[in-house]
Amino acid sequence: MNYRKFGKTDLLVSETGFGAWAIGGPAMAGNIPIGWGNSDDKDSTAALKAALDNGINFFDTADFYGLGHSEKLIGKVFSNSDKVIVATKVGQKPGTDRPVEIDYSRKYLLNACEASLKRLRRESIDYYQLHVASVADLEKGECVDAMERLRDSGKIRYWGISLFTFNPAPEAEWLMQ
Repeated sequence: MNYRKFGKTDLLVSETGFGAWAIGGPAMAGNIPIGWGNSDDKDSTAALKAALDNGINFFDTADFYGLGHSEKLIGKVFSNSDKVIVATKVGQKPGTDRPVEIDYSRKYLLNACEASLKRLRRESIDYYQLHVASVADLEKGECVDAMERLRDSGKIRYWGISLFTFNPAPEAEWLMQ
């Protein structure tokens, strides 16, 4: 396996990562399916272990994948192992007025991080991402403040954004500035 430095961090990640959306299994947000369908936890556990055995050390998930189930499996298999780099995302949740809500409020992000840490069985998240953040979300400042607080308190090591757009330049430019 080849490894690369992850951006400007001190993280050395495998060039091949493990995307863990599918191991979250079936999940619904209202009437919208947000999972990849049925999955077997035994198969998922075996896949996670095989990935690590073959040199993959970068595991990407989100609190929304299986409504936390993906994070739980990663936590069960790897816990606080220093051999594993975990990236997870935050900001999407089942809604009350619509099936999926975006929430980048300070309170939500701080609480969601604690919940992810518990599911992941980790003391710190290596790379925490705002899931589908827009420039408007970033400009409000609450999410940036929350991420900085989480980093400063040691709950996360690094943070960034995961974009769901065909034109990521505005968000990337805002964040780099």
